[in-house]
Amino acid sequence: MDLNSILGWSVTLLAIAGLIVFVRVRNQNREKRAVSVLKSFARENNCTVSTYDHWDKTLIGIDGNETNKLIFIRTIPEKEIRSVIDLSEAIDCRMAKSQRTIKNDKETVNAIERIEVVISFYGKKEDLALEFYNNDYDKLVLTGELQLAQKWTGIIKSMISANQSRKATVKGRIQVRQKIDPSEVNLNHVAVQGRKNKKNSLKEAHPV
Repeated sequence: MDLNSILGWSVTLLAIAGLIVFVRVRNQNREKRAVSVLKSFARENNCTVSTYDHWDKTLIGIDGNETNKLIFIRTIPEKEIRSVIDLSEAIDCRMAKSQRTIKNDKETVNAIERIEVVISFYGKKEDLALEFYNNDYDKLVLTGELQLAQKWTGIIKSMISANQSRKATVKGRIQVRQKIDPSEVNLNHVAVQGRKNKKNSLKEAHPV
C-alpha cells in the first residue's frame, strides 16, 4: 500500500471517528436538555425525579421517595402534554396496545398503531392513558417504545402495590386502636375502684 492510500484511509477513518463523536455529543446534549425540562417541571410541582426515561419526543419520570408523583411530558404536532399523576390515588396500571393486520402476497404482518400505559384510580375518576407511541406522528419503526411501556407499567404497578400495603397497615393500626373490648374497660374500672377502696379502708383503720 502506497503513501497516498495510507493517507486516504487515515483521513477517512478520522472523518468517521469525528462523525461518531459528533453524533454522540449531540445526543448527550439533547438528553441533558430533555432531562432538564423534566426535572424543572417536577420542581414546579414540588417533587423530584428519582427514575426517568427519555425517547424521541417523550419524557417520563417518577418521584418514588416522597410524593409518589409520576411526571409525563410528550410533544405531539401542535401540542405539548404535561401531566403530574398522584399514584397514591391510583388502584391499577396496565399496558394497552392497538394494532392492525397488513396482508400482502407472501405474509401477514401485525403493525402496531398505538402503545399506551393506562392508570386506573379509586372512585369514579376516569382512567388516564399515557401515550408512548402513535404511528400517526411518531416514527414508523418502533425504537424501544414497547419495552419502555412494559417497564413503566411494572414500575407504576409496584408503586401502587406499595401504596396499598402502606394504607392497609395504617388502617389496621387505626382499627386496633379503636377496637376496645367493653369487658376490659369494666374490669379495669373495677380494679382501679378496688385499689381506691382498699386505700380508704387502710386510712380508716390507721388514722394519722
